[in-house]
Amino acid sequence: MASRTFRAVGLGTTALALLMSAGVALAQSASGGASGQGQAADQSQSVESVVVTGSHIHGVAVVGSSNISVGQDDFLVNNAPNVQALLDTQPQVVNIGLSSNTSVGGTRSQGAGNNQSYQSSINLRGVGIEATLTMIDGQRVVTAGQSGATDPNIIPPDMLQRVDIQADGGSAIYGSDAIAGTVNLVLREPVDIAQVTGQYQFKRGAGNWQTSILLGRTWTLPNFGDGGIIFDYARDYEGPSSARNLSYGYNDNLVPYIGTAGLQSTSSSPGNVFGFGATAAQQQTLYAVPASGIGSKGQLTLGQLGPAGQPNYSSLYTNVQDVIPQITRDTFFYNMKQDMAPWLHFASWGEFNRRSGTSAYGSATQPQQTLTVPNTNPYSPCATAAAAASAGLPAPSQVNAQGLSCPANGTLKVAYDFVNELGAEQRHFKEQNYAGDMALTVDLPWDWHSSVTGYWGKDIVDTTTVPTVNTTALTQALSGVGLPSGVPMLNPFCSDQNGPCNNPTTDLYLQQSPYSLLKPFITNSTWDVNLHADGPLFDLPGGTVRLALGLEYEHEYLDSGDGLYRGQTISVSSVPDFPSFNDARLQRIDKSAYGELYVPLIGPEMDIPFVNKLEATVAWRYSWYSLGSVTTTNPKYGFNYNPIEDLRIHGSYGTSFKAPNLTEALPQVSAGLHDNTNQYTCGSYAGINLAACPIGAASPISAISVDGGNPNLKPQQGRSWSLGFDWTPRFLEGFTTSINWYRLHYTGQISQPGSDGNFFPYQVVNTGYFNDLVALNPTYFPNRAVVNTAVLSFLPNAGLTRGAALTQAQFNAILPALQSNPLYPGASGQNPGFPLALISDGQNVNTGATNTDGFDISAQYIFDTDWGTAHLGATATFVDSFNTQVSEAAPAIEEDNQFGFVVRWRGRLQAGLDNGPYSGTLFMNYVNPYHVSAAYLPVGAGPQYGSVAGNVTWDLSLGYNLEALGTSYLQGTRLQIYGQNILDKKPPFVLNAAGQPALLFDPNEASALGGTWSIRLVKEF
Repeated sequence: MASRTFRAVGLGTTALALLMSAGVALAQSASGGASGQGQAADQSQSVESVVVTGSHIHGVAVVGSSNISVGQDDFLVNNAPNVQALLDTQPQVVNIGLSSNTSVGGTRSQGAGNNQSYQSSINLRGVGIEATLTMIDGQRVVTAGQSGATDPNIIPPDMLQRVDIQADGGSAIYGSDAIAGTVNLVLREPVDIAQVTGQYQFKRGAGNWQTSILLGRTWTLPNFGDGGIIFDYARDYEGPSSARNLSYGYNDNLVPYIGTAGLQSTSSSPGNVFGFGATAAQQQTLYAVPASGIGSKGQLTLGQLGPAGQPNYSSLYTNVQDVIPQITRDTFFYNMKQDMAPWLHFASWGEFNRRSGTSAYGSATQPQQTLTVPNTNPYSPCATAAAAASAGLPAPSQVNAQGLSCPANGTLKVAYDFVNELGAEQRHFKEQNYAGDMALTVDLPWDWHSSVTGYWGKDIVDTTTVPTVNTTALTQALSGVGLPSGVPMLNPFCSDQNGPCNNPTTDLYLQQSPYSLLKPFITNSTWDVNLHADGPLFDLPGGTVRLALGLEYEHEYLDSGDGLYRGQTISVSSVPDFPSFNDARLQRIDKSAYGELYVPLIGPEMDIPFVNKLEATVAWRYSWYSLGSVTTTNPKYGFNYNPIEDLRIHGSYGTSFKAPNLTEALPQVSAGLHDNTNQYTCGSYAGINLAACPIGAASPISAISVDGGNPNLKPQQGRSWSLGFDWTPRFLEGFTTSINWYRLHYTGQISQPGSDGNFFPYQVVNTGYFNDLVALNPTYFPNRAVVNTAVLSFLPNAGLTRGAALTQAQFNAILPALQSNPLYPGASGQNPGFPLALISDGQNVNTGATNTDGFDISAQYIFDTDWGTAHLGATATFVDSFNTQVSEAAPAIEEDNQFGFVVRWRGRLQAGLDNGPYSGTLFMNYVNPYHVSAAYLPVGAGPQYGSVAGNVTWDLSLGYNLEALGTSYLQGTRLQIYGQNILDKKPPFVLNAAGQPALLFDPNEASALGGTWSIRLVKEF
């Protein structure tokens, strides 16, 4: 087989040594260009089609921006099971956001907590998944779920010719979303091929396997012309990995590190009884139900409770079978081309993708609750004699060494875990994605081209969480009131070590019925029409000036319902047929006009000293969005300057935008009134009138946040700069290198700062950054309570004047007005036992910014030796600065090299050899040490946990063409073995307690799987 060509991925021999000695974070993937003998054959047979990422002008390479391409050889060398796995080897792609690992435990950065279906996504520069536009053959496609992102894995690897990455702003060319850059999935052209691929990965837990059938055919039709089709069917299975298999990473027992249970739950089995006494502290003290000795027919007494303040704990991972979920994917994709006439060309592609799986649900492994147990429950240590007798038990003894006595009403509260009754809580998810694209291209006079493209796509995600507890049935089973005959009462005081605590009939009765089980779904659909024309204008001494013009019309539609947003519990007895009353819908029309001008100022033929070539482009796009009637105009400027033939200096500047996701604009999204009673006291708030607090600084106080989407959102904005060079010296054949500097300023980012999901209520008030989003009670904040944006939003028809003092009557009118809003059905709002200090507008707003700059460095060297063709390479990204602002009024906080954000150095080295049928490549992956801020550490963690060690792992790829064995049936057969983390190195330790349950590693920067091995077999007929 001809030697494989590896494109710009690393430094040459000298550069490699320098980078390694400097400790450069040379992260993953040596990006080989898609070439080689097999692809040369493809190109010779394919129907002519040119896809240039980053330009609308035929035959013009991108000017000003750097372009990274990874292709079929990269899939082969890396044994990548999907597109996401391959792109994760590129340092510009940061693994923060959505993936099959980011919905359980620890920090859920940049939307990972909403990853209901374990979708994957691409995050360029680490500024967020929504800032990267993912396309197929230059066509924007329908997004998935709530995230607003596109899953790149909807295309089987064998169906891709290459993936192009442009890591700078691209809205002038492609419109919304391309703030950090674009990723274009370029489809394989029709060729004559029949190929079968199979791959298996060995890992901790159940292994992964993939199969693919690729078929292609070309033809020439009389009276028409050349045509062809290629299609691929692929089936993937990702086996689950349990917390037991990965206990060094998935473990929330923090006793060895901070001396306490940390984030382990006191809702356990056996449970814990809340304390006895008159004071709040006494009532919050927990007493453990003993782990043995209390069987299903036994009766707990107060004397058997454990010592005060020494509760039972349960690990949230104990019963989790799939912290890495089980996922099955079926994908069908085709690409077709046909010449209808010498001047008329037809093209079409289409896909169907179905993905389903099962996972541990979010941050809880089973339904955990605080139960209210009345004295009518016969198993309670405070049961009445009559209640105890109803179960054949004696009246419980009140004698105990701790001096405990039952409350006057006989009611106890128990922190309990239903894992023994209901099993671990699981989320079953399913996603279907199907789309089609058709284009007609007309060759016009004077070398102009015109085309019309139509696209339609739909994505449906639904999830079901089981088992869940029917709260009505639970109340009945605890008290006996209304409990159907034949259903035994629930015993929450026994230990399962002595046999099942509760009757299976009771367990079944506790589960939600089919009528009350909310089954969330979300459907996104998009159709798009694009009219385009491009061609030459006139000639200059440096070449031909060319122009592209176009119009685009896009319609986006969102449909969601059955509990995804306004989740409600439906009574089994009162609802005979389950209704879809929670449906919420929103649509938007997007219209755009765009243009691009290419000007070759100087060419090689002009023979100007030190100016071999100079060319420039100007692109612009005007966009209008029906939702909010928003308009935005975005230009981009670029230049290429070649002082000599083998050195290209390039630069660009442009603005970009991100239109709000429909899920962000939909008012029903997570709509509700959220009360923070008992979490914060008067003393938490700066400037509060302590004299108004009943017991001064210690007074518990309510703070309500109003959550939901916002139809008045504006586009997020980006400004990007780049400057770099590509050098391919003629005196060193086979060597190429490039360095590219980038800068991105990303503003108007959408978040919910007024909701306690992002900031605690006292932080919202005390920082002063969000004064316009908080309605303050004049009694508690007499000097700060004014009519602001929040007040006007809450009381839109009250005739209030912005900036005027807010009266007590006006503030008192806010909560009733909110409670009458149909967005918040049945909302109680404030706990009436605690005074209300403030109401914050926690809806989505445009606020905050991210600024980042750094360098991309790559080089490669290919040379012949006596043993074959050798290739050396590396690629790296250095982040010089990455700072964020929660609002324009807030200071910028430097976040680079901080947990939850981007590391400073990341990169990958490679060295390999091709020798006839044999090939082998060794990779070194590097991530530099970084820090963990105190905000992400649990209370009691020492300063030694504020640092994370750097990580170096080694991968190995070995290939062999079995046709070299000389057997006819092995012709076109290749075997590939790939080892990832071949030394089986565990991920660096991180006391990752930012969420529940805790992790002991950082899933953004390392895998908990340790070493894995894959074997791949490709047979071409």
